Amino acid sequence: MPVRLNTIPDAESYPAPPARIKWLSALLLMLFVGVAITSLFASDELAKNGPHFWGLACGVPAFIWSLVASVRWLFFITQYIRADAWNKRREEVILQETRRGRRALQILSFSVQTALNGDSVAETTTAFLARQQVLNTYADLRGEDTVRRSVIPVLTNKPVTGRLSEIISRLFIDIRPQLFLLPPDFHINVLLEIDAPLSGASVRTIWQDEWQKAGLPEARLFSAPEPGLAAVDDWLDNFIQEKAVLLVISVYLEPKTPERTAESSTALLLANRLTQTALTPLALLHRPERITDTEMMASGIAQALDWMPVQPDAISGIWDCRTGQGTAYRVVIP
Repeated sequence: MPVRLNTIPDAESYPAPPARIKWLSALLLMLFVGVAITSLFASDELAKNGPHFWGLACGVPAFIWSLVASVRWLFFITQYIRADAWNKRREEVILQETRRGRRALQILSFSVQTALNGDSVAETTTAFLARQQVLNTYADLRGEDTVRRSVIPVLTNKPVTGRLSEIISRLFIDIRPQLFLLPPDFHINVLLEIDAPLSGASVRTIWQDEWQKAGLPEARLFSAPEPGLAAVDDWLDNFIQEKAVLLVISVYLEPKTPERTAESSTALLLANRLTQTALTPLALLHRPERITDTEMMASGIAQALDWMPVQPDAISGIWDCRTGQGTAYRVVIP
């Protein structure tokens, strides 16, 4: 679940201690009143008996003052202990949530396929940063009209099942070396994020077939409560201590409304920083911050920078996109 430090209640203010001057002044006043009243109403016999006279004149006011002062001090101590316990627990929660928010995953390997595919990762990255556009004209799925869209140059004249199989196979080829370098006691979890005109059962069948053809180690499917980056959030919360890796396979292929869309496929091999030490990571994936509106933009970016932590001047690039549903995504690259 997302970490929201701003939802933690404010600290309790400590109560002010009893004012000593006021209480001492009250004691002197009570002693004076006690002596005055005793002098006015005491009998002659009591007035002649000094110890009894002063004991009654000063003892009763002093006893009443001590009783009231004790109750006041007990009330102060109770309020102080309550506020102190609340503030200590609050600091513990802030520290705990900060540590949870600053969890990160290692990126051990990745593979990307788009219409911008170059001969090397550096060439593809340069094309991305230069914001090159590859919008070509293709016939739509019904073959009736033409649309402008960006297409992965893989078996473009074949059915979607054949294209998806070939795309996943190429992703596995890039990821395969790192999978075999993992310690033998590590579990491989695969998260499928496939957006294609195929049923879930068909997608799982294609994945299993290509996984077996590639001769990869045994793996199991990982199911997240929500799609997208929420899956990374869930993994950071619940599986950060496990000896396991998360292989994210994300494919966006042949959308139903293809006009001005871009096909893409990505394989991302993620590992836990606390348990994986055999391989050197390429980079770190910090906890994502979900921003649902423009009002949250500034606070969301500030919080994301604090999770790393990194200074604003260390940011070298920002990548953003917008889905067909109008949802915007933005990635800050330090």
